[in-house]
Amino acid sequence: MIGIRPLHAGAIWLLSFACAHGTDIPIVFNILESSRTETIAYSTGNSSEQVISHQGTMHAVLSFDPTSQKPTAIRFTGGVIRESDATFKNTAKIHFTGFGTKNVGIEQSSSGLQIKVETLGGPHDIDDQGWVQETDRILTYPIAGILTAKLTIDGRTQTQRIDVALDPPDSVESSMGPEIRLEVVETEGDSTTSTYKLTFHTTLDLEQSEKIPDTNTTLTSKTAGTTTAEAEFSAPNKFGQWLLDGGYELEDEDSTNEHGTYLAALYAFSLPASEKSSFPWSFTHEAEGLTLTLHLPENGLQRGIQIESCDNLRNGAWHPLPPEKFLDGASSLEQGETGPRRIRFPNAPSQFYRLVPADPDN
Repeated sequence: MIGIRPLHAGAIWLLSFACAHGTDIPIVFNILESSRTETIAYSTGNSSEQVISHQGTMHAVLSFDPTSQKPTAIRFTGGVIRESDATFKNTAKIHFTGFGTKNVGIEQSSSGLQIKVETLGGPHDIDDQGWVQETDRILTYPIAGILTAKLTIDGRTQTQRIDVALDPPDSVESSMGPEIRLEVVETEGDSTTSTYKLTFHTTLDLEQSEKIPDTNTTLTSKTAGTTTAEAEFSAPNKFGQWLLDGGYELEDEDSTNEHGTYLAALYAFSLPASEKSSFPWSFTHEAEGLTLTLHLPENGLQRGIQIESCDNLRNGAWHPLPPEKFLDGASSLEQGETGPRRIRFPNAPSQFYRLVPADPDN
């Protein structure tokens, strides 16, 4: 118990990076900021404190639902985390049963330590608030570095030195997993694919005490700190996933289905890709002419659309309806719009109309 300090006290909290249910995406997190304060104290002696930092990467597989744009699960798969060197020096008067009271010096150090992190078993679920579940299944593996412990009793010193690469310790399973929260922000993208920034925030605040067997001394270790890591990944956005779910490719964004209806217009109304063209129109005949009402979805248009008209299907041209054709001052057909849009077609030669995706350049 006086030997090399338990690695879980320092490393297990780093498990706040990860990757890939929905679409499974391999990702690599880069540690942006990582600092923790670790204290080792003996009840019959002094305490020693070190501030330890980490750099490196975490590999993982993220399960991402593009419809909700939320991560649903994560599994840690490796990477290399480099820990700053640290030395803890303690002294204590320890009474050993049958041997009396001794002046004891304990020095524990690590140098060049590299750590690998993996998930034991299946992926960790992620709740709707982004909290990673069952973090006690996260394992840490020292894969390189030197661990040294010096024990001095009444002037006599024994030294234990471990080269981790040649004599790796067993993996350490956390019995008190860290708090890990995941945040996803869409940073850029085109009409079918988006790039996302994935940020992990990890907080660790642990205190563990245990009595050293056959002595009058209790060893207490405290660890507190935070880590922030980021990764970027690309995935189909809501429209892209809608296309894929309907049996189309991402490149079909400007295409029509087998009925000649624009796919993007169907998506705007949250209709299936196989829909014929049953958009929510209604008609009334008045003295001034035909009034056409388009009922926009209660949850808003999923993307912008426009209404075009033509007076001759054989050789006429289609033109977007100008705002003055809309009644009640409501003419916007942009993404997110709701409510009715009323259009007056005057008594005149025949008018034809169609609903198409909005021109992204306008």
